[in-house]
Amino acid sequence: RVDAAVLRQAEESLVELAAGTQHHPPLRADLVRGQAQLFVEAIDPDGVLPREEVARRKRKLVIGRENRDGMIPVHGLLTLEVGASLKRLVDAHVRKVSFPDPDSMVEHVDDRLPQQKRHDTLADILSAAARVKDAPELAGSAPAITVTVTQAALDAGVGVGAIDGMDTPISVEAIERMIDSRGMQQVTFNDKGRVLSLGSVQRCFTPSQRRAINARDGGCVIPGCTAPAGWCEVHHVIPWRNGGATHVDNGVLLCWGHHQSIDSGPWELSMPDGLPHVRGPGHWQLTHTTKSRFRDTGTET
Repeated sequence: RVDAAVLRQAEESLVELAAGTQHHPPLRADLVRGQAQLFVEAIDPDGVLPREEVARRKRKLVIGRENRDGMIPVHGLLTLEVGASLKRLVDAHVRKVSFPDPDSMVEHVDDRLPQQKRHDTLADILSAAARVKDAPELAGSAPAITVTVTQAALDAGVGVGAIDGMDTPISVEAIERMIDSRGMQQVTFNDKGRVLSLGSVQRCFTPSQRRAINARDGGCVIPGCTAPAGWCEVHHVIPWRNGGATHVDNGVLLCWGHHQSIDSGPWELSMPDGLPHVRGPGHWQLTHTTKSRFRDTGTET
C-alpha cells in the first residue's frame, strides 16, 4: 500500500542512523528499532487500528493450577495500554533510587532478583486491591482466601493447613502472616464434620486501627523499602499466639516481601512507647523508623 520511493527513503534513513556518519555516532539498536516503528506508523497510519483490534482479540490472562512445588503458573498477553500500566506501576517500586544511611558503614543490600521484586510488588498490589471498599464480591462475600487449619496447629505454631481449591498444603507460619492482615474466623466441627459453632472475625486489625498505623508509619517500616502504606500489611510485632495484642502499639506496616521474611531475619522489630524501631543491616541499633510526613506535628486529619 506504500509507494516504493517512500519505503526506500525510510530504509536509507534507518541504515544511516544505525551505521552513523561523520556528523553523528551510530544509534543504539533499541533506539533504531523504535525509530523503525515510528516510520511504519508514519507511512502506513491505517495499519495501527487493525493491529490494535487483533491485539484486543488475542488478549488473555491464564492462571494455571499449582505445580508440585506449590507454585501457580501465570501467563498471557496484555494489550499495550494494560501491559504498559502494569509495567510502570511495578517498575516504579522495583527500580527505586536507594540512598545509603550516612551514619552507617554498611548499606542494606536487597538480594532479591529483579523478577522476585516484581512478584513481591504484584503481591502488594493485590493485597491493596482486596481491601478496596467497593471491591466485587465472590459468592456473596469479599474475595478472600479461605484457609483451613486445626486449632492445635495454630496453638503449637507448627503444622500445615489447606487453601480452599488448592492441593498443596501451606505452613502454619504462612497462615499466621495471612491472619495478621486478613483476620481469622473460628468454625468448630464435630467428629463427623458437622458445624457446631461459628465465631466472629478476630485478631485482624480494624479499619480504624489500620488508618492510625498508616498515619504513624507512612509505609513499610523497613529502611530503604518504598512500598506505600496502602499496599502494606499490618504485622503483629509480638505474635498473637504469644499474647501480642491487636493494638496500634503492637502493629507495624510491612510490604508483602518483608512480611514473608520478618521472622527469619535479617530485620528485628521492637515497639517501645508504641513507636516502631528496627534493627538490621546498616542499622545495628534499634532505630525509630517512619515514612510519615506528620511525625513532627503528631496530628492528621
